[in-house]
Amino acid sequence: MKGVEAMAFVTGSVRYGEPTDESDIDLVILTDRESAVGLILQCDSENASEYIPEDDSEDITTAIRFGVLNVILHTCPKKYEAWKKGTQEMIEKRPVTRAEAVDCIQKHLAERDFN
Repeated sequence: MKGVEAMAFVTGSVRYGEPTDESDIDLVILTDRESAVGLILQCDSENASEYIPEDDSEDITTAIRFGVLNVILHTCPKKYEAWKKGTQEMIEKRPVTRAEAVDCIQKHLAERDFN
């Protein structure tokens, strides 16, 4: 993971909903495959390796946890951009419910043929 380049932004209820004391922090990250694998192997899951596709050419898209930090990890720029557009849309409409957020993200993924 030496010299890693990544882009990230905060999403979820802290950006567009009504967070509570129990709310986690959702962070969407776009990075290269090697760095994504390194992050996955460090997450809180005992079955972390199951999140890594066997085919090295396959994009990684998964959610992993580090305590209260929920990382939505992408190696595909188009999926990352779909999440970013969806988050921006929800910020303009805030507050939105979790169901509305899921629908919005699904809509943006579908527009890019990822669903």
